[in-house]
Amino acid sequence: MRPHSRSSATNWFILEYLKNQEVANTAAYIAWVLRQTKGYGVKCVNPGGTEAWAWGLNCLTIHDPVPYFDITPGEIIKGLIAANEYLGLPHSMHLHQNDLGNPGNYKTTIDSLKLAEGVKPNNKFGREQVLHSTHLQFHAYKGTNWGDFESGAKEVMDYVNKQKNLTIDTVTSPLTRPPR
Repeated sequence: MRPHSRSSATNWFILEYLKNQEVANTAAYIAWVLRQTKGYGVKCVNPGGTEAWAWGLNCLTIHDPVPYFDITPGEIIKGLIAANEYLGLPHSMHLHQNDLGNPGNYKTTIDSLKLAEGVKPNNKFGREQVLHSTHLQFHAYKGTNWGDFESGAKEVMDYVNKQKNLTIDTVTSPLTRPPR
């Protein structure tokens, strides 16, 4: 949960504001950080997970409680989308979902994307999306372990293709040796 800049990945103020459903204060704090860092957008990586790691835990679904903060990753995502639209920023909220690279994570990905349902963009730039999902290639796995691992890309893309307010990227990983 960081404005897209060089700021800290953990943000106590934002989590407190979101826990209390204070969208205006969340937006005001984000605006201040963006101004101070010359940032341009809101980026959220493993919502709540970084904070959970401090307690030796993680948040693998959007429903897992974030230790100490009494909030879930789903509430963080929804709150950051709302704050981003409140500010009318040129970019939609940029999300790296929870449960990166694990079998079965496609369900968490779809659950995360569904949080943008019904949210209308608010900006002067012609932006139609409210959420950008990153590295979808690593967030679209079916199975319960590496023994029954398979792609869940069809299920994820069937959902994405029906939405007008989402964008995605897949990321590419070269499988060849780099030139010498």
